[in-house]
Formats: sequence, structure tokens, C-alpha cells
Amino acid sequence: MISDHFYTSDKITDHMDAVKSRTGEIMYLIKGSVGGTFTKYAVMDENSNFYGKDKVPTATGSLEEFVDMLVAIYENYRDTVCG
Repeated sequence: MISDHFYTSDKITDHMDAVKSRTGEIMYLIKGSVGGTFTKYAVMDENSNFYGKDKVPTATGSLEEFVDMLVAIYENYRDTVCG
């Protein structure tokens, strides 16, 4: 079931915390799509319910910049996501 209500990155964590407090422990994942212009990502739970999506400009300067971009996305949710 895909929710009609999507949140950008600044509201995703608050929304996930509210769901967790209502339902108990939930495993969250970050799914992504890397494109030439933007890297789009979504936060979803283990049952494929979406809790938010956002995008960032794809780092194309070097491999190090690209990895830093991915790490920055992960760091926003490191205490919440699994893996």
C-alpha cells in the first residue's frame, strides 16, 4: 500500500517516530534511484509502506563526492534505518 501523503526529508523522521510510537518497533529502509541529474530516495518500512521521499543533486565530480552524497543521505536516518 503506497500512501498518498509523502514528506520531504525534514519531516520524514518525525513521521516515522510517530508511526513507531503507535505501532512498536518497525524496520525502515532507504530505497534509491541514482540518475544523471538527481538521486531520488524514499524511506519505507519492511511492508513496503512509504513514509517519505526526497531528492538531491547527483554528485558527478568524483567517486569520493558520490560516496559522500550517499553517506549524507544515510546519515539523516542512521538511527532509524536498518543497514
